[in-house]
Amino acid sequence: MKRPHLSKKIIIRYIRDHGHKFFLGLVLCGFVLQACFYAVYIRQNVIPDEHYHTFLSQEYSKTWGIPANSSDTYWLGDITTKPPVYHWIMGRFVQANFTGVDDYLVLRMVNVAFSVGTLLVTYAIGRVVFTSKWLQILPVFVLSQIPMFVFLSSGVNYDNLLNLFAAFSVLFFLKVLKDQSLINFGLMLVFLFAGCLTKVTMLPLLVGMGVVLAIDIVMRRSLYLQSVRSFRLRERSIVIIIVVVATLGVGAVLLYGRNILTYHAILPECDKVISESNCMSSAIYARSLEMRKSIDRSALLNPVSYLYPWAKTMVPLVFGLIGHQVLGRSLHDIIPFCVVFLASGVLFVQVWKKVPVVVWAAVTISLLYVLVLVYYQNYSTYLRTGDLYVAVQGRYVFPVLVPLITIVIWGLSQATDLKIRRLIISLSMLIFLWGNLGVLYLLVAMPGYRAAFLAI
Repeated sequence: MKRPHLSKKIIIRYIRDHGHKFFLGLVLCGFVLQACFYAVYIRQNVIPDEHYHTFLSQEYSKTWGIPANSSDTYWLGDITTKPPVYHWIMGRFVQANFTGVDDYLVLRMVNVAFSVGTLLVTYAIGRVVFTSKWLQILPVFVLSQIPMFVFLSSGVNYDNLLNLFAAFSVLFFLKVLKDQSLINFGLMLVFLFAGCLTKVTMLPLLVGMGVVLAIDIVMRRSLYLQSVRSFRLRERSIVIIIVVVATLGVGAVLLYGRNILTYHAILPECDKVISESNCMSSAIYARSLEMRKSIDRSALLNPVSYLYPWAKTMVPLVFGLIGHQVLGRSLHDIIPFCVVFLASGVLFVQVWKKVPVVVWAAVTISLLYVLVLVYYQNYSTYLRTGDLYVAVQGRYVFPVLVPLITIVIWGLSQATDLKIRRLIISLSMLIFLWGNLGVLYLLVAMPGYRAAFLAI
């Protein structure tokens, strides 16, 4: 007896109801395969600062606290005033590594897991912002096709954990704006404080979210008051959240408060903590000191003039690779991406009166973060060193990469005609896929790049 043939309608209905799940799984599998390929075959010390982070993680594996400065660590600079969470966690994996596999490879795989977590949180953010099941997945797809994100994910670098904490904080920040939940507010604080204890660049995100929430509380105070009145301190999960928030918050205050009171800086220079002669063992400190001595201040750009060369440098480095080797993308290469951003911006402006609160909030915190990055971090570094390109790297915008991608997707989805909307989104996704596969092709097929990046 022949098996009944599935009708075309049943197949279409099944794809409509479950196709997005297979697509999400395909995106995640594709990312894991590429990131693991990089993790296994990228040469050591090619990924940004990987040797530094691996060695410091090994130092943390020798203690359950924070290791002291010593002759073995002077080449790292001062290690006692830096946020400790990433290296402390990595130290525990080094301690548990009885496999015989090199520590750097084990730690690389842990970092891949961090970035898979970031992708999953990105999907959760998509579910907060979009109602369409397919649109919810597109930010995950775009993030998985950002070449520098995949490259960085495969190495030992504290940005991977920071990106995870930043994505979690954005998720619960947007949820607070939607439901004014004190539990979501507590979870937001958990990940903000955890991020601050991972890397100092989480602080601008904390301030930005604080500003936006303060404005929203003033404008919709009745909703927040209602949430406060209905809050009951009974559930065990709520008590745990409060304890974790208090612990991490106190840790962040102690770290940065001590630095400010003792050294008069959020992150003090190496020579404020240990002697200059010992600091000179650090190549980064020695280079910075030499650059400061050779600045021609009359030739420095003003803040407005600085913005264009900053953007011209930063954007290609998001869609290329930069570490201790560089696979750059020319301005010609990034034109398709600029067209996508322009199309999203035009569609966004056309419907600006209908933009939901969560999208405006994502725009605001992203702009605030980028402004701090440009002027407080990069421009101030330029003034100290006189070099336009020092510390200008695509990865430094990654803490707000998820909300930025979500904003772009939301803008593209605002085309009124369904066929045009699908065409615009499909072409945009193909551009991101082309960008990632193009970099992968160059790494594997071009002898110069393969020799520089891959141990094959």
